[in-house]
Amino acid sequence: MRPPSQSLAVREDLVSGSLVRVPVDAPQFSRPLTAVWDGSRALSPAAARFLDLATALGVGAP
Repeated sequence: MRPPSQSLAVREDLVSGSLVRVPVDAPQFSRPLTAVWDGSRALSPAAARFLDLATALGVGAP
C-alpha cells in the first residue's frame, strides 16, 4: 500500500502545497468495507479486480 504522501488522489494537491501532510502520533484508523452485488450476474473486470485487491489487503471479510 502506498504511504499517504504518495496517494494518487491527492498527489497534485500535495505537490502544489494546497494540502500539507501532517504527521500524527495516533493508532491507525480503519473502517470496514462491504461489497454487495447481485449474484445473478458476473462482476465487471474492474469490480472483480477491486474485490480481489481488497481481499488481498485484508479489507473487510471475504
